[in-house]
Amino acid sequence: MKVRSLEAYGADQATVAHAAAAALLAYAQHTQSQALAHVQSLEAPGGQDLIELPPTTLRNLELTRTLRGEDSPTLLSLLDTCRTGMGSRLLRHWLTHPRRDRQQARDRHQAVGALMGPPGEALRQALRHVSDVERITARIALRQVRPRELAGLRETLAALPSIRAALGPMAALPGSLSASQPAQPVAELARHEQALQPDAAILDCLTALAVEPAALVRDGGVIAPGVDAELDDLRAIAQNCDAYLLDLETRERTRTGIANLRVQFNKVHGFYIEVTSSGLDRVPADYQRRQPEFVNHPCIDIEAGRHPVVQSRLQETRGAAFIANHCRLDARTKMLVITGPNMGGKSTFMRQVALIVLLASIGSFVPAQACRLGPIDAIHTRIGAADDLANAQSTFMVEMTEAAAILHRAGEHSLVLMDEIGRGTSTDDGLALAGAIAAHLHDRNRCFTLFATHYFELTAFAQTHPQALNVHVGAVESGADIVFLHEIAPGPASRSYGVQVARLAGMPQAVVRQARSTLESLEQAELARQDQVDLFAPQSTEATVAAGAASGAPPLPTGQEVLDLLDTLQPDSLSPREALEALYRLKDAAKGTGA
Repeated sequence: MKVRSLEAYGADQATVAHAAAAALLAYAQHTQSQALAHVQSLEAPGGQDLIELPPTTLRNLELTRTLRGEDSPTLLSLLDTCRTGMGSRLLRHWLTHPRRDRQQARDRHQAVGALMGPPGEALRQALRHVSDVERITARIALRQVRPRELAGLRETLAALPSIRAALGPMAALPGSLSASQPAQPVAELARHEQALQPDAAILDCLTALAVEPAALVRDGGVIAPGVDAELDDLRAIAQNCDAYLLDLETRERTRTGIANLRVQFNKVHGFYIEVTSSGLDRVPADYQRRQPEFVNHPCIDIEAGRHPVVQSRLQETRGAAFIANHCRLDARTKMLVITGPNMGGKSTFMRQVALIVLLASIGSFVPAQACRLGPIDAIHTRIGAADDLANAQSTFMVEMTEAAAILHRAGEHSLVLMDEIGRGTSTDDGLALAGAIAAHLHDRNRCFTLFATHYFELTAFAQTHPQALNVHVGAVESGADIVFLHEIAPGPASRSYGVQVARLAGMPQAVVRQARSTLESLEQAELARQDQVDLFAPQSTEATVAAGAASGAPPLPTGQEVLDLLDTLQPDSLSPREALEALYRLKDAAKGTGA
């Protein structure tokens, strides 16, 4: 869009090309979510600089792909005898982007002529140990480099002296058999042979790598022996663990005075120290068993919890730290109403709580500083939705079906995740349903619930429901920019920042401006409204009777019938479940009579 607008205003081709290069660089930085330190500029030759090769020409001539889409046999596969990946990539670019200017072609002709002989073959042999430095340095800049790529860079730097030696005799080579002057490109390269000096500091750093490192850092075997004494000790333990464990057992028996102390192993706990009951009074304080803690009373108490998958991805791709958050649910707080901006981390927080509960339940260590977990009988989630076309169900129908299943099945020891329930229909319908579902989970299911929503009206839920609590994910707004803090804080959020998120997603500025203007008008109109519906008020008698009639349920009893129902109850013979059902029935009956 930017390039077209410049052309429309009569900008010359150079200006258009420069703008296109800048736009591409900005786009790459945005998609990578970091600065591209290894890219300083982009060259975008104008259309008048290149010989035009339309896509049909590239295909029909089979320059880089056959008509069947294969890599060979093509012109490129025939010509490509390059020793390095960089050379092959450059040859492909030359083949598909030929220039109209003939001087560059002449220089290459001379270079090819100069390299067709023993000196050129010596250079080719020297290039055999050169890795794809362009890609390696790019991955270093993006913090995505792997150990074997660094080993390839080390071999490349070590090969530079032989490359420099092979370039020396080329300074006076003629460009062809009939030419008396040396080939300009080759002579220029030979004169700059001193630039091919390996950086001693970088090469020294790379010597810390093993001769043949592992493919990934997490696999171990990346650092060479003798670089770090502590690492060498740990490797010795791993390679000779039996002797180490026997020595540890002997040392601990001496230190504690417990003669029957043993170092044992099982698949659940790994290595552990076992002490019988006769030595319990001499067990030191540092023998505490460190595990996510199970208790008998209902609770989910997570301190500094993290999402293991998201945390791992952040560290691998960006080297960024994950923001840990607490989650505390117990008999007094069974529901968290979570509000906040899109991309703020609501869904990640909800999922990490469920994953920590699941990991703890299978006996795994969990990504948290501490975790106290009561009885859990189920984990129910209503997150995201899509059309089920095979069963003729819309997105909203799928959402309601899943929510209904949760309301029927969740119990007091269940964990329920509800993410943006009610968003698949109109605002009024969605808000009404979301409020009713939240009330049912709170009053009837009485389960542990994480309820994320963009309906700010639902933040009033905690005022009338004692076991609900408002929390929000933080964000800081500075002008048109927004910074997501990814921290769970007490209290409700004030805004969703949807317009700002749309701007970050690359929405056209005209759309963002119009959306912001419309949003301001809607907010002013909302403030002017005086009639605010109480979503959580008890149903009126007429509404209750009408709802019961519409569902086919029998009408609620009158006042006398309530008294008769009380008279028929036999408290001593009721089970706890029957007593609870009778209590709910009496409560509904009392509402129906207006009592």
